[in-house]
Amino acid sequence: MTKNNILGLLGFSICVSLPMACGSGKKVAEEDTGKPTPGLIEPKVESESICSGTNYTYEVDIKPIMDAHCAKSCHSAEKHASGMDLSTYEKVVEFAPKKYFMASLKHIGTYAKMPKNADKLSDESIQILDCWIETGMAE
Repeated sequence: MTKNNILGLLGFSICVSLPMACGSGKKVAEEDTGKPTPGLIEPKVESESICSGTNYTYEVDIKPIMDAHCAKSCHSAEKHASGMDLSTYEKVVEFAPKKYFMASLKHIGTYAKMPKNADKLSDESIQILDCWIETGMAE
């Protein structure tokens, strides 16, 4: 037996016992183990929004909240406190997408807590407003 044959057999023995050493083995992938392969970036999976399927409109859902807590008091067409008139659809859609609008209603951060000198809006009202904004502010 020649030196090359011995090395060949030795190499074959190593490949049979350690398949990964010769590259003939199968890489362990996510589908094999259920675990992510190291270094593989997982695609971002969008979770369904709590607002999916909601059809809130200004006239039916938003106007009653605005009238009860904002538009008939401080933020009326006559008073427009802090420069905000929330008495019409056109005026509300001007302010609603701005960060401070919902932050004030949710009492987040250093924004002025609204409604002023009154209880915070209910979680349900806040969710309705959030979803109305998220889904395009239908009239």
